[in-house]
Amino acid sequence: MPKPLTSLIAAIGAFVLPITCQDTCPEQAATVSALHVCTIHRQSKISSVADHKIGQYGLPLLSFEKLFKNQAVPANQMLTITALSDPSSTAVVRPNVDTLYSSVSYDVGASNLELKVPEIEPDKYWSAAFYTAYGDNYLNLGALETSAAGKYLLTLGDSASADGSIALDTSNSGYIGRIITPHPIGVLLIRTVLKSGEDMTAASATQESFTAMTVSRSHPLTGPALDATLFITASNTETEKVLTITARFTNTTFGTASLYATLALAGLSNGVYQKPECVNLAEAASIANQTVAAWPTLNSSTIALSSNWTMIDPSSIGVYGDDYVARAYIGSHAYLALVVEESIYPEQPMSFTLAADEAYLVQFAEKPPLENLGFWSLTMYNEEGYLVENTIDRYVLGDRSNLTYPGGNLVYGSDSDEPFEILVQAREPPAIWTSNWLPSPVDQAAFDMLLRFYAPAQALQEGTYEYPLITKIPAITNGSTVPETVTRFARHF
Repeated sequence: MPKPLTSLIAAIGAFVLPITCQDTCPEQAATVSALHVCTIHRQSKISSVADHKIGQYGLPLLSFEKLFKNQAVPANQMLTITALSDPSSTAVVRPNVDTLYSSVSYDVGASNLELKVPEIEPDKYWSAAFYTAYGDNYLNLGALETSAAGKYLLTLGDSASADGSIALDTSNSGYIGRIITPHPIGVLLIRTVLKSGEDMTAASATQESFTAMTVSRSHPLTGPALDATLFITASNTETEKVLTITARFTNTTFGTASLYATLALAGLSNGVYQKPECVNLAEAASIANQTVAAWPTLNSSTIALSSNWTMIDPSSIGVYGDDYVARAYIGSHAYLALVVEESIYPEQPMSFTLAADEAYLVQFAEKPPLENLGFWSLTMYNEEGYLVENTIDRYVLGDRSNLTYPGGNLVYGSDSDEPFEILVQAREPPAIWTSNWLPSPVDQAAFDMLLRFYAPAQALQEGTYEYPLITKIPAITNGSTVPETVTRFARHF
């Protein structure tokens, strides 16, 4: 579930355009009239907000900065994690428990990047997702795309029309294809999923077989290099810090003339941010905060699903174009989210809390429909987005778990498709429930349950699937009163 926007989200509010200290917009603003440029009062008061798309333009760079610093490796070097996440894992918020990761914060401003993809079993899900630093998932290699093993070259294109594309390489260079990035700086994130019963040693060996290395080219691009100094500022406020970093990234952006003109009006040009004297940054930040927070409720951005589930319109996630408000919201809540063909993330608007004698029953009417190689999971997190410690070291349940039907048969052991349940509570349940038990915090703290679907079928994407019903019930223990809705108890006790 989305968390409240932090002060960092408000920081980007300064990007609300400080056009002029006059009472009317200047003539140069007319050249970007499609951006709905606002008027700034002489008394440094903002009378209206500039186009929301521009207002939150640089916000995702805060998430990129955090990712780059947490990786603690230089640009263009691959960081591979060969252990599954547990409650001690705090480098990533809301990690996938059943997934191994490799990542590269890349900078192809001065050299190309070569990615080598190993041979992978055809029945194993994997993806190599390419993102701009702003979070646009502009291209994916992987099992769903039936991408071939071999070498790929990440490079800059000769024109904007080729951005975000892959072209087969016929030059006998040894590369399967050339991937054209829309921006010199970005992220490559490689995910491989642990199959049911797969040996961790073998899974780790597969993950480590992905490699990345720089390849020189004859015409390097001038611009700031990706290193720690790119994020060092002398700004007095987070607002100015965001704008300063955005200005530096803008110096390497292949943008349109109208975008450059608009950014210049906001005080960003030639890699430097200069605050116009008439701008009230605090007020601008407040307006931007409200704009971003309200985005899911605007323009049909949220889809209502069954059983009180909701979902951000999948078409709004992954590739954003010039919808900078959507990009800002997703970048703050789910940075590096994949496009809908790869995954969807339905949510519950409720806040999950349980007393010691309470439980949630998550009732599935049928198995979630998935495409070939697809998988799903329900993961338990604390309020901070980290895994919840428990006595059985279980943090997730899904299609690769030993879930059982009320009769005791495995849900994923046959072609049967019947209702099944997941029990969420802190107290240990009777043995008949153990395989379907997802432990909640023992300290009765609030928590979050994240439902993920990878390679979702159309019924999941379109909302025609009957999503699981979540009901609060008394905790189920030996000798406890049995709710009539609990089929497992009704049949076995």
